[in-house]
Amino acid sequence: MYVLDRLWRGGYSPADRTLTPGGEYRKALGKMCKEMEKFTALLSPEANEQLNVLRVLHDDITIIRDTDTFIEGFRLGARVVLDVVGDYEGQHSTAFGE
Repeated sequence: MYVLDRLWRGGYSPADRTLTPGGEYRKALGKMCKEMEKFTALLSPEANEQLNVLRVLHDDITIIRDTDTFIEGFRLGARVVLDVVGDYEGQHSTAFGE
């Protein structure tokens, strides 16, 4: 199946990626979750509710940043492809005799 076809049909979604078992990210996430559980146990119900508000805001910011990073990476990849297939007038003859 062509990439554009898969994109159109929803076959590619960076948000649906799974974590690699034993990977560095998964380990760090596990540590963070354990520490967050310890920390929230120390908080009053009001403070815990405020922390949840901050978590949601942080998640929103993270989604915006990750989306922007994905778009910029995709655009950079497209520019690389355009450079590869486009005309190039170098200062020397090419190694391929073109």
